[in-house]
Amino acid sequence: MPGIAVIALLPVGAVVMAISEKRVREYHNEPVGGSDGAWEYFDNEGLDLGQRFGELHAFHDRVVEPGGEPLYSNCRVGEEQMRAARFNYRRRVESLDDTNVEGIYEGYYIHTRSDHRP
Repeated sequence: MPGIAVIALLPVGAVVMAISEKRVREYHNEPVGGSDGAWEYFDNEGLDLGQRFGELHAFHDRVVEPGGEPLYSNCRVGEEQMRAARFNYRRRVESLDDTNVEGIYEGYYIHTRSDHRP
């Protein structure tokens, strides 16, 4: 019987560990080190799969749109979704006729956490 009690408590333990996590879909449990620093080991797909689109949309409406500068992406965020939401989004190179030979871009950039590694 004690084994059944331990097994019954496992889901409770999982909920207790994950309840304070802001983004449960990106949670890494404590036995493997927790969520802090997990981005160094995993390239989470939360941004790439559009799971953070609501946060990105709020940032765009609050910061990007009022400032008027474009938004660039360095990850596989849904370009079609951003254009459909009328984001001020641009590719760094829109066509083969690229006139920005200096490669200087001003605006806002979306990067994955792993892009911050040296």
